[in-house]
Amino acid sequence: MNSFNPTSTPLRLPLIDWVVLGFYTIFVPLLITGLLSISLIIFSDFINSLLILLLTVSIIFIFLLYIFIYSYLELRNNALKVHYFQFLPSGRDVILVFIKLVYQILFVGLFIVLVFNSLLITQFAPWFYLLISLGLSLIIQAIFASLSNNAKRQLLATALEPVSSDIIQRLNIQKNEQKITEFRFADIQIPSLFLTAGVMPYGMNYACLISRYFKWKLNDDEILAVLAHEMGHITHNHIKVQFLFSGMDGLLRSLRIFCIFFYLVYYSEISATNLLAQFLFIVVIFLTFGATALLEIIKRYRFFLQEIRADNYSKKHVDNKLMAKTLAKIPQTIPAAISPLAQDFLKFRISLLTISFSVEQNEVIP
Repeated sequence: MNSFNPTSTPLRLPLIDWVVLGFYTIFVPLLITGLLSISLIIFSDFINSLLILLLTVSIIFIFLLYIFIYSYLELRNNALKVHYFQFLPSGRDVILVFIKLVYQILFVGLFIVLVFNSLLITQFAPWFYLLISLGLSLIIQAIFASLSNNAKRQLLATALEPVSSDIIQRLNIQKNEQKITEFRFADIQIPSLFLTAGVMPYGMNYACLISRYFKWKLNDDEILAVLAHEMGHITHNHIKVQFLFSGMDGLLRSLRIFCIFFYLVYYSEISATNLLAQFLFIVVIFLTFGATALLEIIKRYRFFLQEIRADNYSKKHVDNKLMAKTLAKIPQTIPAAISPLAQDFLKFRISLLTISFSVEQNEVIP
């Protein structure tokens, strides 16, 4: 086991982290909504505004639908290997997301009526309401980013103990994998089985933090397996994908708020005899809600895929048998309640690793 040798240099959150986080989570909605606003200024006619909005939302919906189908098929292929389909998206998931969205829209609509009543009385151009919607969304996005970075800063302050250099050397990190500059034990608060270790941006690189309980209850080989798994997240760019999803979430939030403004301000025009305007607006609302529902489901189920991909990557540094053994040991290692879903998914991952190990053995032994 490793000896306790705390370092005198605690990790501090670099200033560049705010720039990186802002680029991925704020730049995406700012860029797309900005371009959409310019288009609405150029084509200011009511029907043209709806057509431009419909085109934008359609592109976003198709993009997210492609990601959803691709993720579903990959997750299904893994489920077929062990005949376990609990983690595949279901119709119930879609319904629950839509119910959640309806409540959100009702709350946001009430908030807009109470706070922005003066903007609803006077009819401004659509691009004006789009910029107001973007501003509200970016404020929410900035609050989330600030809370996230503050939690990260507090966690880094507890990461005083580096992982043994002997274990790091055994990882045999190649040149193209030298993105993690720090491997440390930290006082991770563990609300669930899935949050016992992780990687996070640290400047232009990454820091890998694992629970201090691992040091006390896992041997060096098992700690090596945990680190190899975390390196898999970096290799597959899972952190950047999460940031981009956050940016997409901010973009869709802007569009949802704008749809509420649009409905409240232009209700009389939409409900008039112009059937084309009614049809276009209904389709825009449907696609905006649909894209948001797809994103919610994608974020939930791509998490499962990320863990499976990181497990698959770990075999570059440790064998599948060791990885499966380490995963099986984790529930007895951490002092946290384990939900049935987390326990089932852990068994699912172990089964996939066990099957892969058996296939490799059969390939070696004639």
